[in-house]
Amino acid sequence: MATEEGTDDKASTAGKVAGAGVGAAAGGWLGSSIGIAAFGGAISGLLPLAIVGGVIGWGATKAVQRHKRKAATFRLPDSEGDDGEAK
Repeated sequence: MATEEGTDDKASTAGKVAGAGVGAAAGGWLGSSIGIAAFGGAISGLLPLAIVGGVIGWGATKAVQRHKRKAATFRLPDSEGDDGEAK
């Protein structure tokens, strides 16, 4: 299903999921060698950093897609008083 901006929702969602997957993999890789100790206990950093990496990857992908969509619809103002917004 396409939105009014002309982007494909399925492709957008697939990109965000891929970004989250890459972020989770990077966080898991980093967390596998880190331990988290607090309040007298300790756990492996694998799962917490994988979750944080996934959230960061999802957000970064969403921000890049939003920036590309906004850049594609922006026009420079002309001399006739146009404000530059797409119509």
